[in-house]
Amino acid sequence: MKKVIHISPTLPPMVNGLGDFCKILANNLECDGLVENVFLVRRVKNNQTVKHVHIFQPSTFYDILCEQKPDVIIVHYVGYAYNRYALPFYLISALRQFKQRFKCRLLVFFHEIYSWSTSLLKLPFYTEWIQRYIVRRLVTIADKSFTNCAPYRALLNEIMGEDQRQHMIECTGIFSNIPDDLFNASVSKDEKTLVVFGSLHNRQSVYRNKSFPYVLQRLDIDTIYDIGPGDIDLEDCVVRVIKKGALPSDAVAWHFNKAKYGALSYKPELLGKSGIFSAYAAFGIIAINLVDEDRPLHDDLEEGSNYFNVKSISKADRGPCEADKIREWYGTRNQRMIAAKIRMHL
Repeated sequence: MKKVIHISPTLPPMVNGLGDFCKILANNLECDGLVENVFLVRRVKNNQTVKHVHIFQPSTFYDILCEQKPDVIIVHYVGYAYNRYALPFYLISALRQFKQRFKCRLLVFFHEIYSWSTSLLKLPFYTEWIQRYIVRRLVTIADKSFTNCAPYRALLNEIMGEDQRQHMIECTGIFSNIPDDLFNASVSKDEKTLVVFGSLHNRQSVYRNKSFPYVLQRLDIDTIYDIGPGDIDLEDCVVRVIKKGALPSDAVAWHFNKAKYGALSYKPELLGKSGIFSAYAAFGIIAINLVDEDRPLHDDLEEGSNYFNVKSISKADRGPCEADKIREWYGTRNQRMIAAKIRMHL
């Protein structure tokens, strides 16, 4: 049996899409009984003690790796999740040193690449090149690197330059942050129900979008289920909103199985990396993206087929055919498919 250490900023029940991805992936890798999972995280909820979960600081990261002696390390990488300036030098140093000392495979999943800004007043304007250096070093020391969407793979290849042929980046897609095996095809969709799901910021972006009232009217929505942490003032919403707050996965799945529509506000060219969009797709929810930008689409997505925007919303009332297309697209990147791709490199 192989011991696999998963490195993640957090884990459930803390609300964080990356933590959800890490835990669901680990569960899928462990299902065949050939993997023992251990987790190294920066934070846990209320400092609770959980078996096989270790909280690390930059100063203790290497020592914990040495204590655990894993066969495989999987890093879920978002730079600012491990360092407030998105410069986790300690991560590279410890991983390189550990690999030199022990026989161990290193896999890196790039959920984000780096932070950047065009403003002279913001730190990423000055640190972008250093962040790119860190990413390059991680790819170099890894045995295999993955990412979640085609634009990110292209960016990683650009960062690696001529070395990209030696370090092939695999684009796996991203599965739903609500386990997709909770989908129940026998549940009838409520034609007048829409869900707004995600972080407080993501949900606020939906409600504040000036096109949202038109979407509700066009789809004849009479009930919104608002699912996620934090409270939003929705007194001016034109339909009834039922605030559910942050829910456990099985409760979210119950609402997802019944909802016909889901709204989100996301850059169309990066929809392939959205955990919210994947969650809608996994449960056959027709996604309405409120961001109308004329940008190239990637990751085999087709507007008007796999999702709809405000301009094409008139097509979104044709029923099950759209849900079937959405589920078909998701079938190439569900939790079992991605786990199988990663398991090949353990």
